[in-house]
Amino acid sequence: MPNLITGTEFEKQLRVCGNRMTDREFRRLVFAYCQHYQEIYWFDQLENAFAYLELASETDSDAVRSELTAIRNEVECAMGEYFESLNEVATAINRLLDERPFTTSDTISCISHVWNAHACNEAPAEFRSREDRMLCKLLVNVADDA
Repeated sequence: MPNLITGTEFEKQLRVCGNRMTDREFRRLVFAYCQHYQEIYWFDQLENAFAYLELASETDSDAVRSELTAIRNEVECAMGEYFESLNEVATAINRLLDERPFTTSDTISCISHVWNAHACNEAPAEFRSREDRMLCKLLVNVADDA
């Protein structure tokens, strides 16, 4: 699928402020957007991953980290499920589980996966401006919380 966020206001703003953002800020942005999608189109297969990521963002304990392998396995299974929208969101979540630092490009890639999931349920013309505005607001909130 094409990168549906190319040329959006969000992409422009992210490219401008991305060089000042930290790994944690990129992750918070992607996680918040994936959670937004999960609230609209619930996937039971990702429920544990969302709970894990939320808990992991709040604490850095060995008990939480010990669950990572099981959570990764669940997400990898979700990436191979029949439903394309689930595959797309699971791919973004899988990247959030990866410990490599996030970049602007990683963030765009993850958001693009979520937009591809949206495209399974709505035509891009129906959600593009709405989701662009949502992402711009999330970007401002992440920057304000920094």
